[in-house]
Amino acid sequence: MKKCVYDTDDSLSLAISELKEIFNRAGVVQILYKRLAPNDNSKNQLYLAQHLSELAFLPTGDIGQESSSSSKTSDPRRKIRY
Repeated sequence: MKKCVYDTDDSLSLAISELKEIFNRAGVVQILYKRLAPNDNSKNQLYLAQHLSELAFLPTGDIGQESSSSSKTSDPRRKIRY
């Protein structure tokens, strides 16, 4: 199995205080995180909220919409991707 950046010995042994210092040196002023469930992995989508209005605190800039060609639903309201 190929190791990824987050699987290296350095990253696995990195203390939270060291990580915060790395972010601080990079100019980060706020760190947001979400505890993941045991079955969450890099292939799963990370859900932060049920509606975009609940994410107003994230500095995202303008959010646009586009049509989705997904065949998972026939509901036209669910054919929009943000």
